[in-house]
Amino acid sequence: MWRTLDYDFGGTDTVLVKMTDGTHVVESTADVELRDRTAVLHGLHILSGGGRNTLGLWALPGLISWAKAQLDVDHRRIEGATCTSGAGPGCVPPPLAF
Repeated sequence: MWRTLDYDFGGTDTVLVKMTDGTHVVESTADVELRDRTAVLHGLHILSGGGRNTLGLWALPGLISWAKAQLDVDHRRIEGATCTSGAGPGCVPPPLAF
């Protein structure tokens, strides 16, 4: 079960969130836009979380459900940021809708 450790909206649409499932601590930032019952996250960056592929696909559904409940929305859409490192710098990942 995910829970918020800390968050900061900083007076803008950009949010910094630190969350945990009791095993992993994940910090992320994104520009959040609310459209009807959908939260759209632009430029999502995972700042820390134990390294690449630490959480795996098994953790994603729980994390998404938790985030939708926290934001009180029915849908969440992630529009990723341009990759700056790794195997494909410069690429833009396709949007993900949940």
